[in-house]
Amino acid sequence: MRVICESCAQDHTPTPQEQKFIETEWPGEARGFKRGRGCAHCNGSGYRGRVGVYEMLEMTPAMIGGITRDDVQGFMRLAQEQLAGQTFVQHAAGLAAAGRTTLNEVMRISQSEE
Repeated sequence: MRVICESCAQDHTPTPQEQKFIETEWPGEARGFKRGRGCAHCNGSGYRGRVGVYEMLEMTPAMIGGITRDDVQGFMRLAQEQLAGQTFVQHAAGLAAAGRTTLNEVMRISQSEE
């Protein structure tokens, strides 16, 4: 996902739509959001560079058993429990809270996940 240009980064107050997204993704208080206003370094886009966001699901014996038994529901339940708090959208949300990317960028990639 795109990273905020460090040359033109500025503090950002979330819009109502972004605030609703924050309430869904952050259980506690979230702050420190930034956005790029656009400059010569980023060709006016406010972004410069990219960073990867990831999630990793480690297969446990119970999950392997669910797959071999064709227990899709059981496998999904175990996978969701293991990924709790570690999805790639939550990884991206953490980057936004750290001021490395924008809330808009996190919302964009979270829509592509669905």
